[in-house]
Amino acid sequence: MKKNILYLGFIGFQNLGDEVCYDAFTQRLALMPGYQAIPYDLREKPSVAEIFRRSPLRGVVLGGGSLLQGTAFIEPAFEAAGMGLPMWMFGTGVDYFTEDYAKELTSGTPQDTPQMFEDKELETDKIKKIIRHCRFAGVRGPLTYRFLSSVAGGDKVRIIGDPGLVYMPGKDASLLGLRPGNRFVAVNWGGSFGSIYGHDEVRTMAGLADGLRRLIDNLGYGILIYPMWEGDTEPCARLFEAVDRKGRCVLAPGVGTVNGVCRMLREAAFSIGLKLHANILSARMGTPFIALAYRSKCYDFAGSIDMSGQCISTSSQGIADFIISQARAIASERASMQKSMARYRESYRGQYEQLWQSITKTI
Repeated sequence: MKKNILYLGFIGFQNLGDEVCYDAFTQRLALMPGYQAIPYDLREKPSVAEIFRRSPLRGVVLGGGSLLQGTAFIEPAFEAAGMGLPMWMFGTGVDYFTEDYAKELTSGTPQDTPQMFEDKELETDKIKKIIRHCRFAGVRGPLTYRFLSSVAGGDKVRIIGDPGLVYMPGKDASLLGLRPGNRFVAVNWGGSFGSIYGHDEVRTMAGLADGLRRLIDNLGYGILIYPMWEGDTEPCARLFEAVDRKGRCVLAPGVGTVNGVCRMLREAAFSIGLKLHANILSARMGTPFIALAYRSKCYDFAGSIDMSGQCISTSSQGIADFIISQARAIASERASMQKSMARYRESYRGQYEQLWQSITKTI
């Protein structure tokens, strides 16, 4: 009989970032005969008891991504804990802290009461019980760690990085034909329905476009603009038109594959990313990045690999200047940045192996 593990995560929405977290999980699970992942159907939202009746479960994994705010995943995780099912956290994170509270978490001196961006719901009592029930609570980064430690104590929680850092990419050349010269910057852009720091995607895009034109005109880079989600193809097209440097700036025709994006990022001089996993996959491929930090999860990840200095808030008025200054810094420090990212990847790979050992010892 298969050892069924319920995976809680944003699966089935054609978002490369969420899919790569699940792929990282199933890649490693495939090396363990007898185990099977069952992805949670977020559209139908069945109870864990319903799922158990159809496919008896041996455990539950809170997957990669920001699952611990709101109720979408807290409710099934809380139900699973009440059923006594073993539970693990696979690089899970919290998002939607206000910018000020994120800064407090970064400095290690947060207020007692968390401050949530756009009044996002935070079920601290249920989160505490879920953490206490976990056999292994591996989280994405230091902001999540410090918040959860304040809620449930730090004895259960440990930073293991985002699952995207341990994803094993395959071969896929789907985006290579778009390379704008041998020295190019991979640029991810998109939209978040205005739910970004500063609440002004138009102004943020204008600052980004200015920075990209200066990369082309002053520093001689080519630009490749690409989305991570189908809903971001139109915003990417608008950025492409705003840059207005045909020939030196190219636009991906749509969402590529995870492996194609990984290969493109590996060949880029550096990357600029809005969406979280654009930056995570860049780090996975050893390519320095500049993160347009649109919510707290961006600082959470960057802090996990000691690259918080690569982040600039989307509320900033100085995005273009930041891009140029960081481009120059990356050009001179690229090798040392690559070595640092490699050290963190290797360290987190070891942490994930401890998580897998916990699973196999339990079920």
